[in-house]
Amino acid sequence: MRRGEPISIPDSVDPGGTSHYYQELLPHYKEFADALIEYRHTIDCVDDKTFSFDLGLVALPRDVLDVLQNALQHTHFHNLNFYRNEIHGVGVGYINFVANCVRADTRLRSLRLDAVTFENTEDINLLCAAVNNHDCLSRLVLHNCEKDQDQGGLCEIFNKLKSQTLEEIDFTCNNVSNLMPGDMPDLLLSNSSLRQLDLRCNPFNEQDIVYISDALSKNTSLRELKFWFDDSDIPGNWRLLSSVVFDQTSLNSSHDSNHHCHLDLDICGIQTYPIGNFNMYEDPTLNRRKKIYNILSSRNRNRENAAYFESDNIGT
Repeated sequence: MRRGEPISIPDSVDPGGTSHYYQELLPHYKEFADALIEYRHTIDCVDDKTFSFDLGLVALPRDVLDVLQNALQHTHFHNLNFYRNEIHGVGVGYINFVANCVRADTRLRSLRLDAVTFENTEDINLLCAAVNNHDCLSRLVLHNCEKDQDQGGLCEIFNKLKSQTLEEIDFTCNNVSNLMPGDMPDLLLSNSSLRQLDLRCNPFNEQDIVYISDALSKNTSLRELKFWFDDSDIPGNWRLLSSVVFDQTSLNSSHDSNHHCHLDLDICGIQTYPIGNFNMYEDPTLNRRKKIYNILSSRNRNRENAAYFESDNIGT
């Protein structure tokens, strides 16, 4: 590889990962792992928050994972990114490898998994336990991941993540739907530090929107929720979610809206509904006042304020 000589890659690789191709590459993986361990003290001195270890677009049989895991358990990065790797061999334990890396990296701030398959519930338990017990992990990205729907899909992650350090969760493009009633409330209530949640590009159904809206209405910690709707959802579902942030039916309903969360609605890929503009202030009291003023000024333009005063009796 250093001399620039071509490596012949076979058209087919046996499932056990024992092909000549892997055996040829294994010494280079070991050399790379040894270099990480040798320079671990230098790596630990790097204070750049963007400093990361990326492992992507490579084939990973069990013996390669073992070599890399040993190195990563001795080396600390701020960010770990694992994406679109090809896993070879039965019972390779890819999620266990990731969980072990998370537990060992005491400086870890961000974990990204892209195009990862969770084989079973045990995989989800392993990842959630590693995340929940970490002292400083603040960002989790699960993008384009999957789990067999017959085993509950990835929804169960929502009620098993119970971190006190996570500030951002990116859960985009995971083909998640059919939530259980407690999934979203558990996620929001059990992760008290959570400030940003991205749920775009998941095929949530109408009942899912009801569950998410209900959970958001009771939450006072989330600062931004990103959501995506397709053409078929435009008539009603997005309005249900947006009404949680600003219910314009009356002064009472506006007063009782969520005044903390900025709602970013992406409809058909074109962000045309900046509902969250009503929650742009850090102070929820200011957000509430802006909404009430919006209703009063709108009614004043139509000379309708007097007609509503007897029915509106908001709190102070």
